[in-house]
Amino acid sequence: MDDHRLPFDPPSNVPWPSVEEATTQEEPRLRDELTYLPSPFPDPEVRPVILLAEDEPLLRDVITEFLTREGYRVVAAADGEEAWRFFEGDPDRFALLLTDERMPGLTGTALATRVRKSRPTLPIVFMSGHLADLPDRQAWLEAGAHIFSKPFPLEDLLQAVVRILPPPLPET
Repeated sequence: MDDHRLPFDPPSNVPWPSVEEATTQEEPRLRDELTYLPSPFPDPEVRPVILLAEDEPLLRDVITEFLTREGYRVVAAADGEEAWRFFEGDPDRFALLLTDERMPGLTGTALATRVRKSRPTLPIVFMSGHLADLPDRQAWLEAGAHIFSKPFPLEDLLQAVVRILPPPLPET
């Protein structure tokens, strides 16, 4: 697989339109050019829901689209406060918290602390471009959290998510 690093760089083998083509088209045609594999979760109702808290819009969109394409449902929040409101509204809905650390208002660790008070066993994945700023990093690791240093390959994130939330085994 290509080693895509965040922030997202488009792969060179995708037929991107020229500037002239892009400005004359009513809608981008990129999605029509891509082929996606079927979701490993055959029933949309059993697809795990990931709560994503990321204040960088491009990164939030890329991660949301990537994980959705891989068969997961993603509820994306623009900051920790919004993520907390989503969580507080239906705490049992979520199978995983994927959060940036540095965000305006409620940080990722503050969000994770609140979430863990309500759901002590909910898996947590932190993302940070400043790992030195992650409070109690060792304690979070010992508590089972996963930590990614930005930038990272999307495939590495997917591997961690699949280990935490594996697809169902095919029926025989």
